[in-house]
Amino acid sequence: SNSKEPIEITADATLEWHRNDKTFIAKKNAIALQGEVSIAAQTLTALYRDDAAGDMEVYEMRAQESVVVSDKNDLLFFVLF
Repeated sequence: SNSKEPIEITADATLEWHRNDKTFIAKKNAIALQGEVSIAAQTLTALYRDDAAGDMEVYEMRAQESVVVSDKNDLLFFVLF
């Protein structure tokens, strides 16, 4: 999404921050929410970079296993593998 709203990531098992790799990994029923769009999966990996203001900017979200992408009105994408 091109939204400027913050991304909230939750998970039932672990939330890992790998500073050297600039990644966050959420495991077991992980959900990333930004505004009205959400991505749910068993594992989510967020890749980020530092922007000009020194803030973290997530530029890629990878989802693995039981992936569901939706917004407040529609289910946009669903994959089980």
